[in-house]
Amino acid sequence: WTMFLMNFLLPLLILVARDAKRNPRFVTGVGFLIFFSHWLDVNVLVQPGAVGEWHLGLLELGMFATGLGAFTYLTLTRLTKAPLTVVNHPYLAESVHHQF
Repeated sequence: WTMFLMNFLLPLLILVARDAKRNPRFVTGVGFLIFFSHWLDVNVLVQPGAVGEWHLGLLELGMFATGLGAFTYLTLTRLTKAPLTVVNHPYLAESVHHQF
């Protein structure tokens, strides 16, 4: 039940509000919560069968930080190389004037 709550229900209930989705820092925090809870879920499922008993040590936290850092680095470097606005869209000039 904890994994269902952390991976699905809590982010869903937090992000239902429109104001929550418009705050980039808040969405970043919820994304970190989802990433951490998924990592914890995989560790709880895999580690007892591979190691014998589940424990949280410096190695596990270091691997989590390494994975998060690599994911963030790759995502941000690839986003800087890609155009974030649509090219040759017929309604682009019209949509620039609206404040959404």
